[in-house]
Amino acid sequence: ACASGQSAEGRIEVIDLEETVDQVRLRIGVRPREGGQNCQGNPPTPFTIELSELLGAREILDASIVPPRAVLTEKPA
Repeated sequence: ACASGQSAEGRIEVIDLEETVDQVRLRIGVRPREGGQNCQGNPPTPFTIELSELLGAREILDASIVPPRAVLTEKPA
């Protein structure tokens, strides 16, 4: 949250990605901006991850917390 209202574009990193038949477990991180920052809210930042195969019906889990939590996704119209 301390990025002076700037998006995380160019600072997002995949820390861990585990794909199974039923799930995609994902941990991502955001590198902090250099220098002093204020802690106002930041805009959402779109981010694309390439999987080894189509997502299909697999569940996406946020593996940065224990136990991992399901990520809600928007379905294309």
